[in-house]
Amino acid sequence: MAQQEVQGQPQEQHTPSIVFSSAWVRLTAPIGEGAFSRVFEGVYRNPETLEESVVAVKILKKAMLKRRSDCLRFIKEAKIMTKISHRHIAACYGIGKYEDDDLHNPGSLFIVQELIRGGNLLHKVYKQMLNCNKCVYTSREALSWLMGVASGML
Repeated sequence: MAQQEVQGQPQEQHTPSIVFSSAWVRLTAPIGEGAFSRVFEGVYRNPETLEESVVAVKILKKAMLKRRSDCLRFIKEAKIMTKISHRHIAACYGIGKYEDDDLHNPGSLFIVQELIRGGNLLHKVYKQMLNCNKCVYTSREALSWLMGVASGML
């Protein structure tokens, strides 16, 4: 498996300010979608330095905005993730909220995080489970991923 390419802000430049304005982030392409959110590649423009970084932007789905508990879970995820700094875990830079009159994501919450290219590990595992006769990844790769996840949990 090819080594994953990491883009975005280096973790050592991560600042404690976690509140982002939607004006600082421009969505460029969809990456994926889950039950609670959609993920896009985007460009973050630092309002102080005007430097741009390629990032991942996770946007809470509109249907999830109706339940306070889902919104609070999304905010809690961002708060926890901003405190974690590990090479096997995507860095979270902050959270924000689109304006209620935004054309594409009215009132939605979003998380800005490190963009990691190389695919979704969960999808690779599912693909292997559905294709038992085909080797999607090796045991050595699976062990390497497991060790990375375990070290990120310490």
